[in-house]
Amino acid sequence: MLALIQYNYRSIILILPLAFTACLNQVEVTFLSEPEGATITEITSGIEIGIAPTSKSYDLDVLSPVDPQGCYSLIGIEGQWISGATSRVQELKLCGDVTKNYYLTLERPTEHPDLDKDVQQARSLRASRERLRRENSGQASFQVNPFPNNNRN
Repeated sequence: MLALIQYNYRSIILILPLAFTACLNQVEVTFLSEPEGATITEITSGIEIGIAPTSKSYDLDVLSPVDPQGCYSLIGIEGQWISGATSRVQELKLCGDVTKNYYLTLERPTEHPDLDKDVQQARSLRASRERLRRENSGQASFQVNPFPNNNRN
């Protein structure tokens, strides 16, 4: 049993530096939309990232090479609201300190009809998040007695 523990301990020591290195070579981009609720999709791959606000981590080792200004290039993205309105950014450039988080806000085109549908969707999403936040904060304050039959005086 002791040999097994030592082996696992050594494995952890070997894996930890790799895990820290992997975290250092990633950047997180948070995609927002105005109004919120647009479905964010990568243009070239068609992969859905999520419903704004949503985030995605990118591995700097697989991104396009740094350009002369020190920027990394990312695949363009598109946001589509439930009304059918869309907004695109053809290419994302991450410049400066790539260890920080980036934020990108897609604006809904004002000329597209049915803005009221998108605003209602945004309200519904905010209400759902607020309800979840309240439920989770209520559960966090609830404590379970691990010894329910143990009555100590």
